[in-house]
Amino acid sequence: MAERFASEQKKCAGILTELSADKNKINHVIVGVGININQTADDFDDEIQTTATSLAIENKAKAKRIIFLQTFLLNFENRYEQFKIDRLLSMHSKLRNYSSLLGKEITLTNGKETISGKVRDINQDGALLLESCGKTQVIHSGEVTIVKQ
Repeated sequence: MAERFASEQKKCAGILTELSADKNKINHVIVGVGININQTADDFDDEIQTTATSLAIENKAKAKRIIFLQTFLLNFENRYEQFKIDRLLSMHSKLRNYSSLLGKEITLTNGKETISGKVRDINQDGALLLESCGKTQVIHSGEVTIVKQ
C-alpha cells in the first residue's frame, strides 16, 4: 500500500485494472501500476503540478529504483497470496484508508451507462457504495472520474 503524504491531495501512483469475466467466472484481471518515483516538480506539466507528486518530492530524497521495485513486487506477491486466502477481508480497512475516492463526487461510466454521485464507502468485496439520486448503489466495475470541486 502507498504511504500517505503531508500533501494528501497529490497523487504519486495510479492503478488501472481490466477484468475479463463471464456471468459466474472471472477469466483474468490485468493490473497496471504507474508510480512517480524520482520526478521533480519541473518534470510535471503545468496542468498537473497541483495534483501530481513523486516519492522523491515527498521524501526529499531520490529512491533507488531497483530496491523500490524489488520491495514493491515482494509486497504485491504477499498481498496477492493473502487475497487468495481471504479475498479482501484482511485488507479491507487499508483499502478504505488509502482510497482517494471516499467522500468524493464522481462520474462512473460502465459501457454506455454513466452515473454521477458521491462515494460513501467500499464494501468488503471491493465494490463502491455510490449515493446517487437519493439511493445507494453497489458498483462493481466501471471507469471512474473524480469531479473537480
